[in-house]
Amino acid sequence: MTLELLLGFSAILLVASYVQSVAGFAHGLIVMGSVTLLGLAPVAFTAVVISMTGFASILMALVGRRGHINERVFFRACLGLVPMLLVGLGLLHLMDQSSSSILQRILGAVILLGGGLGMVKPHPKRKRATNWQDFVAGGLSGILGGLFSTSGPPLIYHLYRQPDRVDVIRSTLLAIFLISSSSRIVLVILEGSFEANMLYLSILTLPIVALGTFLGRKFPPPFSERGMRRMAFGLLMVLGAPLLF
Repeated sequence: MTLELLLGFSAILLVASYVQSVAGFAHGLIVMGSVTLLGLAPVAFTAVVISMTGFASILMALVGRRGHINERVFFRACLGLVPMLLVGLGLLHLMDQSSSSILQRILGAVILLGGGLGMVKPHPKRKRATNWQDFVAGGLSGILGGLFSTSGPPLIYHLYRQPDRVDVIRSTLLAIFLISSSSRIVLVILEGSFEANMLYLSILTLPIVALGTFLGRKFPPPFSERGMRRMAFGLLMVLGAPLLF
């Protein structure tokens, strides 16, 4: 592990943790997009670091917010998400061995899609989604979580269309991402793909993750929530375009 790798990840994680704490999403997308674009580390390596640092960031961000979680949506989404993590991991190994350029283009498309959906806030539905819709959204997020440790886009779009308060949506998203991160870490360990450098880098950058999360909770940006969302998704589109094209 080089100093360049440590400093690069630290700077990216500081920004990603801040945005995650404020908006409730985008940690994995920002880290994966930035690291891949800069060529700091392979996708498979970065995905594990995202899972480990994201787990710590989400735990800190959820402090005092447990009562805001929509438990029914949480459980239905996780039922779809966890099994599909295996599918995503299988696709990652298949494409990582065959063509890294295809993998990067898929990542770019995912980031651009996430950014594009977020730039225009979806109007909430009057009627809550059915059980199977929560399940499908969780399953799609599980595939992306297995591939890139970025479970966000399907669930973010799905939950922001539900007739819930923003704090409930944000806390529910964080809780689902907590399960996604922890499950992915376990699966990577069980399949034997875990490397010591992944653990070392995650531990060394934990203070940076804590700092970014603290700054997000104590010093949110001085503009509206819609402005924060558009800034975050605008950043994602800037990261995704070079990877795709």
